[in-house]
Amino acid sequence: MSTPKIDKLFKELADGRNHSTRKLEKKTGLASLTSAIRALREEGHSIYLNPKRDSDGYLVNNYRMAV
Repeated sequence: MSTPKIDKLFKELADGRNHSTRKLEKKTGLASLTSAIRALREEGHSIYLNPKRDSDGYLVNNYRMAV
């Protein structure tokens, strides 16, 4: 089941680059990014979670879709 916000998320991820959780939430307006990612994965899309530490030592989650 696809919604306009999930379609927008798909378009953001379709470029194959890393996108931070914060950036994706702001651009798509999704209340639950995790649920939307799960929905895209259930449709068969390969979406990877790439956690990394920023310069202040905070863990930042980045998502990337295989293209």
